[in-house]
Amino acid sequence: MGTEILESKERFETPSRPSGPDAFKHLRDDDILVLTEQHWDAPKRIAHKMPIAWAEAGNRVLWIEGAPFPVQDWRRRGQLRRSLRGCLMQPHERLWVGSAPPALPWMHKGGVRGNWLRAWHRPAMVLRIQRYLKRLGMAPKLVVLMQMAMRHDLLDAFPRATSVYYCHDLFGYGAATKPAFDEEAECCRRVHQVWATSEIQRQRLAAFNSRTYLMPHAVDERWWDHHCNERPTEYSSIGRPRIVFTGVVQTEKIDLELLIEAARLRPNVSFVFVGPHQIRPAEEALMRRARQAKNLHWLGERRVEQLPGYIAGADVLMLPYRLDDPNTPYIGQSLKFFEYMISGKPVIVTPYTRFAADVQDFITIAEGAAAWAEALDTTVTDRDPGAAARREALARRNTYRQRIDQQRALLEGMVMKESRQ
Repeated sequence: MGTEILESKERFETPSRPSGPDAFKHLRDDDILVLTEQHWDAPKRIAHKMPIAWAEAGNRVLWIEGAPFPVQDWRRRGQLRRSLRGCLMQPHERLWVGSAPPALPWMHKGGVRGNWLRAWHRPAMVLRIQRYLKRLGMAPKLVVLMQMAMRHDLLDAFPRATSVYYCHDLFGYGAATKPAFDEEAECCRRVHQVWATSEIQRQRLAAFNSRTYLMPHAVDERWWDHHCNERPTEYSSIGRPRIVFTGVVQTEKIDLELLIEAARLRPNVSFVFVGPHQIRPAEEALMRRARQAKNLHWLGERRVEQLPGYIAGADVLMLPYRLDDPNTPYIGQSLKFFEYMISGKPVIVTPYTRFAADVQDFITIAEGAAAWAEALDTTVTDRDPGAAARREALARRNTYRQRIDQQRALLEGMVMKESRQ
């Protein structure tokens, strides 16, 4: 379904919250409020994909974008105008996207000034969300803070809802202050449950909430099955073997020096990157060197529906994350991990994090350009006929539908336990 702007004249009656046996049920025809720091039109991350999965599972989702200040690129995407207007869009059948009122710098940094600014912003934020809910006839049974630990102050506006802090990256990714981490700890103490996408994050946050659970990333098998046979036209001019990366090329995470040297050592291999670039000023010169390498191909951003074709047309897939960034280990098994696995293709990774024991047999871990060059030689010539099927089977045991089953069990088990106390 295309994006639809809802007219302000639309009004519905807000239903009452379920009672009796229905109160124990979660993620079954529920109304879900999701608060994010993302913009809907940004590259799709777990903050987009998990709510889409909830909607496709039969729930109704109101997804609130991050405010234009201080975390969003409002000049490029026209977010300030949408934020001021209070736009409500419907990009999916059961999912609506609402813009937040403008925030101010320092709001998400914690401390006295941050707390004061959030207190100033809170009434406008609550009023905006309640207006959206009334228009849609929704009463949230579940409120999810997707990496938005600082907005635990909004939970008071929804006292009857179950609350979850969904941690899918290191909070603040290297920029958070101690007061901000203190706010994240307070968020964990306030919510009913914490879901973390990596084990290192789960262990970090479990100190503040005993109901902290590992919720690894997953794959949308229908996304893969519907689009994997669409071959990119660019591949006709890019020689094989191809080693492919899909996603945002963030220079604070991607090891450009490794890639440049590995490309020099294996000039017959095509290194292909599909996704937008986020380049820090300190790495601009290094990025220019990377673009000059003849066998490094930078294809730019593509639609989500096109990515399976790029993945399926690879000979090898890669996660070339840096080892010198102290924040990178918190990524865990990245969002694209099972999206790579479902293709059946071999995957080469740097040892950037602690990989779960049950997936280490499915990947090749190599450190340094020389090791990557040797790993490429091995994976390209690997003729194990069952390897591809085993990788695909692993991915199909880790789909969004299975994650939702896990989430239901956690939420419903908690409610039933509380009812017996």
